[in-house]
Amino acid sequence: MTYYSNTPSKNKSWIQEVMAEFTLIPVAWLLGLFVEERSNTIAPCPICGKEKREQGRNRLPIGLTKDLQGWRCHACKASGDVVSLVAAAMTGTTNPKDWRPVRSWFFGNVLQSEETAPRRQAPRAKRKPVFNHDHQHIKEAQLLWDRCEPILDHPRAACWLESRGFSVEEIARAEDLDLCRVIPLSGPLPKWARFGGYDWRTLLAVLVFPCFNSKGEVVSVRARLLGEDKRIPAGLKTLAPAQRGMATNSVLANDLGKLILKTGKIPEFYKQDAASQLEVVVVEGEPDFLSWALQFSDADLFAPVVFALWSGGWSQEIADRIPSRARVVARTDQGEAGDRYALEVYESVKERCDFFRWKGGRCD
Repeated sequence: MTYYSNTPSKNKSWIQEVMAEFTLIPVAWLLGLFVEERSNTIAPCPICGKEKREQGRNRLPIGLTKDLQGWRCHACKASGDVVSLVAAAMTGTTNPKDWRPVRSWFFGNVLQSEETAPRRQAPRAKRKPVFNHDHQHIKEAQLLWDRCEPILDHPRAACWLESRGFSVEEIARAEDLDLCRVIPLSGPLPKWARFGGYDWRTLLAVLVFPCFNSKGEVVSVRARLLGEDKRIPAGLKTLAPAQRGMATNSVLANDLGKLILKTGKIPEFYKQDAASQLEVVVVEGEPDFLSWALQFSDADLFAPVVFALWSGGWSQEIADRIPSRARVVARTDQGEAGDRYALEVYESVKERCDFFRWKGGRCD
């Protein structure tokens, strides 16, 4: 099969570029196909429309190769690679007469433009590293967050949350509380929404969480991976912006946490002497953050402040927004990293607040 019959010779490199950038699972997801990652199968077939294989077998029709670069429909025997799957979805054939719409799908809808492809970027002049949030990147993060879409509009994100133990009702509540959203399937992304030269959508890092500074402003976002990818180092689950300084001095926060960051005061609906009752729970990671943020009802006037931190995120400025005499409980993971985060929180609040470290079902 040739992809170049209607493509100028000077643009032949786009095929190699696409094959190096994409694997079939994220492409199928972007096309709106159902993906079963455990068996590496896809449905429906964009050629024959079948949703299951023949002979009554309860399996999806399209099987993927181990390297996730090739596919074959066991119902109609159509086959191809990443590019031909998009061609089939767009034109109904794996070998259309005109390949330009297929090329435009990759470079217009996903890669945005040839200039954004890392292989083609011209060398840039060295710039002074940015260690703090600047206005441009804050604005970009806020605009991206505003463009993100509800969780329940994206079955892949909802299914991932269900696999982490969240019920449909909890997912709906997370949506109502605006704790996380999903990156839109099309449109440009900021230059920093990349990892290793690949944009977040390509890597299925599409479930995003807003990060708040010590003033309660959205200054960054973090993208949770919804699947494994050979281009991502083992153990890495969340992607931070590829811009130095954007992940610093910021945390995830529930509604009460955002209010505390904005005002630095105990809310008026607390009792006058409730400073000692105010509890601040500091966790590590997005799933733990959602678990704690969803654990209390909206009618609970004494639900805790919930913050989630990561390496470099916690700061003295954030700690200073916690009202004095509050009860601060570090529920970070057990292990070296979790202990280090807990110690960082302790050092920042020990003069003003009661601190507890949660270990093995008890507070120390």
